[in-house]
Amino acid sequence: MTSPDPWIKIFKRVYAYVLAEHAHDSTSSEYLGTAIRLALVSKRLYPCLPDHLTTAVIIKRGISGRCIPGDSPCKHSTKWWTNLHLAMLSPNVNRFLSCHIVVPEDCKGRQRIGEAMAHLGFDRHSLKQIRWIQFSGDGIATVGHNQDHLQSVADMHNNLAAFSRHLPNINHIRYRRDLEGITEASRSYLYLAGKARLVQETNALYLSQLAEFEGFLPMLEVCRHRSIDNLAVLRICANYLEVCQGQLPFRTDKLKILDIYNIKDKIPLKFFAEEGKFEISFPKLERMSFHFLPGPFNPVHRDIWPYTLQLPVLWHLFVRNSTRSYYDLFTLFHGQPLSILDIHEPIEGFVNIDPKIIRHAKAFSLRSLTNGAPRDARYPEDTMKKFYLVGSVARLVFMAGVPVPFPVSLPWPNMEHLRITAERASPMKIAILVRKLPVLRKLDVHCQSMDPDNFDSNFWIPSEAAMRIYQHTGVPSRSSLALANSDPEILDSLKDSRVSELRINMAGTFNGNAVSAIVSRLPLLRTLAIHPRAVPVFENYFAIRKSRVKVIPYVIDPLLPP
Repeated sequence: MTSPDPWIKIFKRVYAYVLAEHAHDSTSSEYLGTAIRLALVSKRLYPCLPDHLTTAVIIKRGISGRCIPGDSPCKHSTKWWTNLHLAMLSPNVNRFLSCHIVVPEDCKGRQRIGEAMAHLGFDRHSLKQIRWIQFSGDGIATVGHNQDHLQSVADMHNNLAAFSRHLPNINHIRYRRDLEGITEASRSYLYLAGKARLVQETNALYLSQLAEFEGFLPMLEVCRHRSIDNLAVLRICANYLEVCQGQLPFRTDKLKILDIYNIKDKIPLKFFAEEGKFEISFPKLERMSFHFLPGPFNPVHRDIWPYTLQLPVLWHLFVRNSTRSYYDLFTLFHGQPLSILDIHEPIEGFVNIDPKIIRHAKAFSLRSLTNGAPRDARYPEDTMKKFYLVGSVARLVFMAGVPVPFPVSLPWPNMEHLRITAERASPMKIAILVRKLPVLRKLDVHCQSMDPDNFDSNFWIPSEAAMRIYQHTGVPSRSSLALANSDPEILDSLKDSRVSELRINMAGTFNGNAVSAIVSRLPLLRTLAIHPRAVPVFENYFAIRKSRVKVIPYVIDPLLPP
């Protein structure tokens, strides 16, 4: 057996160092450009490429300078580059199943993607295995909107002809305006996609063979008269359904994922019902989400609707902002054997929701939304207490923006993984919580402060002086309110817990005393995730105590799938 090439080991470390700046966003153009330029140095460096760069063919446009308002035509130069030839060097070309077209800069100049593909060598290779096209960047929205209409039409025709010729088997098309992806708080990208003529025309080009469709307005006329027979994923704006008026250009009997965005009032599922029938069936639907537009809290619909839903295999339900229109939309799904339940509502909306909805979910999240309310708004703790009193079989729970205190008993006997995002989380509150969850193994706490009366969020990391004291003594020395009035007996109850992984992130005042008060009492602790600047502090802390706890930087770890 031959030993690994030592140069590969060296360059893997170089990659890790150079790409670290963009590691939080592996879809950004800066990350992609840096990674590919490094790999272009030598074929021998191919094994160093991050995995996602060895499964996607990337086409990216760059410009020198920027567009100046009033300049027509643009005076800057344009350069396209790709990793196509690296893909052809891959020992398994069939791994490349997607094509990412990245146009980061908004530009009034011509967007000749078709000509670029020919220049970059796409005519010399077969890419029949590629199934996905993903468009990224602000510049995508300007393709087809050039000031010279005839020129724009010609460029669009050439672009689509190139797609058809080089990428004949596409069945998934996506558009992401911002290169960092879409956050849960800004699910309005389908509206933005409606302005991207290239995305619309590409959808129309492949319409009959799509397995995934993103429906947005304005609707191209061609989409009204052609059907999609094998649709598995549908992401659509509510107003798109209203424009269709029941004549939907797709079948739903094979649908597995349905996401409806920008709902203003009632959920528009009536458009999926057959004429004259009050039963709506999605025989293969596994995931469903409803995203209501934010607005004032004014529920008006007590009666959900006259239709019956048939969802025999639904396992993931996501609902956002429904209580601005409905008192309790979730009654539609009582008795549904959900595996994952995501409830994202204004905290005053939780008052009307029957907590029994969480009873049978294997994982659930309860997240309160501010929707423009003051950040320091306070609500009665009883608002959420009814959820804590309902028995649940869940093994994994995420709670954000809801009061942390819990009742005397917490009937969640299977809870192994809990993540909390809260304003304050003192050691006493954490200890009280942990002793109510006998099988808890992983606890993730994200808070502003661990001091019970501290709302100061201006300081993220300890001062340099405090850090030096920590490193010399191994004992956090910051005076703290976090332990004031603490009951040692309650804190010592942590010694009976099974927590083996603790993740603590303080967005406000860093508090070493509070963290050490907890970790020193966890006998089975094996991993501690903490602010990166505090990692050496607690490594020294555990070394002095001859403990084998692994200390790592805190990184956001999504608890539930998006």
